[in-house]
Amino acid sequence: KIASCRKIWLNKMVEHFLLVSKNNLWSLKLFDELTEKLGESKKLFLIHDKDQLLDFAYRYKTRCDIKAIFFFHWSEYIPAKVYKNNKCISIHTSNLPDGQGGTPLQNQILDGITQTRVNALETTSKIDAGPIYCSEPITLQGSLTDIWMTTAEAAKKCILKIIDYDLEPINEQNITKNGIIYKRIKGSTNPFETSETLRQVYDKIRMLDAAGYPEASCKVGDFVLKFNRAKLQQSSILCDVIIERVE
Repeated sequence: KIASCRKIWLNKMVEHFLLVSKNNLWSLKLFDELTEKLGESKKLFLIHDKDQLLDFAYRYKTRCDIKAIFFFHWSEYIPAKVYKNNKCISIHTSNLPDGQGGTPLQNQILDGITQTRVNALETTSKIDAGPIYCSEPITLQGSLTDIWMTTAEAAKKCILKIIDYDLEPINEQNITKNGIIYKRIKGSTNPFETSETLRQVYDKIRMLDAAGYPEASCKVGDFVLKFNRAKLQQSSILCDVIIERVE
C-alpha cells in the first residue's frame, strides 16, 4: 500500500526496488521470497496497478531514488517516461532472441518446446529486444501453474544477481538472427480445434491451466465442458472436466 510506504520511502539509507506484476500466486511467491532474501537495507514494493506504477516512478522518484523496477508477468504497455527515467528490467520467458512477443509460454508449448530460459533484460522501446542482464534455464513440463512457479524461482535468481552484484546488461541479443517473433494468442480455447494428436490436445489444456486464464473448453449442445489438471497417458488423457449449462 502506498500510504504505508511513505515513511520508509524517505529513508535515504535504504535502497528501493519495485516489482510490477499481475496479482497472482506466483507473483506473490516471488515477492515474498525476494523480500526475505533482501533484508532490511533494501526495500521491495509490489505493484499490481499501472496508475500506482506511475505514481512511484514519477512522484516518489523526486523523494528517494528508485534503484530498479522489475516487470514480471506484466503485459501492459510501459510508458517511455518510465523506462527512460528509471532502470527498468523485464522478465521474459523464451530462448531470446527467438520468442520475442506475446504469450511466449503458450506459443512455445504449441511449438513442442520443452526447455527454455527466463531472461532479465533491459526494457526498451522494442518489445523483448533489449540487452540481457542474466538468464536461467527452466522446463516447460506440467501445467501452466507449475511453469509459472518454476518461472518465478528462476526470476528470483536473476533479480537477486542483478541487485547483489549491481549487474549491467552485457549480453546483446543477436539482432541479425532471423528470430521467431510470437503474436499474442487470442480466440478459441477449444483444445480439439485444429488438433491432430493427443499431445496437441493435452498441450492446449495445460497451457491455460492457471488462475487468471480462461480454461480450455468446448461446447457440446447446450453445455460447455471445461478441462483442467490434464495428465497425458499412453493412449488417452486423464483430466478434470467441469460441465456447465449454457444460459
